[in-house]
Amino acid sequence: LNISAFTIASIALYDLTKYMLMGIYILDESACSKKISERISISKDASRDEAIDQQRSITQLSKITAQLFCINPAGVFFTVSYSESVFAMLTFSGHAIAAKVRYYKYIMEVGNQGTKTQYSSFGTFFSSMLSIVLWMAASYARSNGMFSSIWMMILAFGNCCSFIARNEKQGRNSATLVLRCTLTIAWHLCLALMIAAPVFYHDWCGYYFHCVDTPHPHDDTKLLPRPAWCSVRASEKQFAFRTFSLYAYVQKKHWNVGFMRYFELKQIPNFILAAPVLIISYCAALAWIFQSWKRHECEIGMTRGKSKIVRNFIKWAFNALRASSYYDAFSYRYETSNTKGNGTDEVENIFNSSDILLGPSFLPYYAILAGFAVVGTFLAHVQISTRLICSSCPAFYWFTAVLITRKNDPVVYSSKKGSDAEAVTRILGAEMPRIIYFFLAFYNVLGTVMHVNWLPWT
Repeated sequence: LNISAFTIASIALYDLTKYMLMGIYILDESACSKKISERISISKDASRDEAIDQQRSITQLSKITAQLFCINPAGVFFTVSYSESVFAMLTFSGHAIAAKVRYYKYIMEVGNQGTKTQYSSFGTFFSSMLSIVLWMAASYARSNGMFSSIWMMILAFGNCCSFIARNEKQGRNSATLVLRCTLTIAWHLCLALMIAAPVFYHDWCGYYFHCVDTPHPHDDTKLLPRPAWCSVRASEKQFAFRTFSLYAYVQKKHWNVGFMRYFELKQIPNFILAAPVLIISYCAALAWIFQSWKRHECEIGMTRGKSKIVRNFIKWAFNALRASSYYDAFSYRYETSNTKGNGTDEVENIFNSSDILLGPSFLPYYAILAGFAVVGTFLAHVQISTRLICSSCPAFYWFTAVLITRKNDPVVYSSKKGSDAEAVTRILGAEMPRIIYFFLAFYNVLGTVMHVNWLPWT
């Protein structure tokens, strides 16, 4: 079962990456190619050649991402009797379907009538709800599936930012804007609660199975004693899931889980064990922020002065959320290029690089990755961070793909030419693929040896 689920998860991750990249490249052979050609002012032959190169790049990056998942550092947990494989299958499949829906919405946005008939509004709604069902099942398999609720709310706020930007540009009625944003947030909040519902249901069942007064089977005048964890519920009048969590109680009591409760000298080996994945995850979040900030600077420029820092930050956050919305996924990128006056060069810089995996539409995924890294570092027992992130976060594999395909500049910062730092970073860039592959192979071999011999492993 786990091997089958693991295989499906790798295929789903491939499809997710492919449709996310296709949503950026807009690789539709009819209306989309024509529209791109008109916007960046290149010939039809050049557009066709570029489309072939882009298709090749999409296939290559999607394969690399799926291959990295197949040799991920928590590989032993995806083959033994753990829930990581099933959870990854459900989570990645849901995201793959959602990415496919978003891709066809991109196509509809630029007016491809043929795709509209192929992918109807009913089909879009059905596919979206199928993603929700898969994420609900993932939450039922593992409680960290609730993080997909955060993903859903980021999409809601991104759509609202897009509505606000369009309203300002078109001068529409503000009352309509408020209503539209309210309905969008309310709808996505309902979907988020649906995704998290299995975790609440688990707590509700735990409370009413263990903590409700139950007559003794041999003496009706007596009640069965309540376990200690039932006392955490503050009031009999409140819903169980608001104040009671059986899993949280067990984690805190038996595993010492809590905010910074693992910050002890005896836990240093566990932190070392989880350090590679956590470092990559934090670097991924910083790299996305760095790339997003650069896009923001190129788009509108930066106002200087200390008094402008907050304003620049707010503008950047607003534009980052707006760009992650499918409502602006097409027009935002190419209009940004055209405002620079050298649209062709800008498009070349954006699309001929694996940095496209750090693009605006990837914001919700990198946010989820950062959230899991923070939880693994400060809240959960840190040694589970590797399998927690590897089974939940596509962005981890996307950023790793960026690391092994970039040859030149460092990911998070740049150094002055001719400096020692510049030389060191170029050497690290050249050796990064070997470092990454060694880390993955080492953790797979060591994890297999240690886990099957009942030795501590992540």
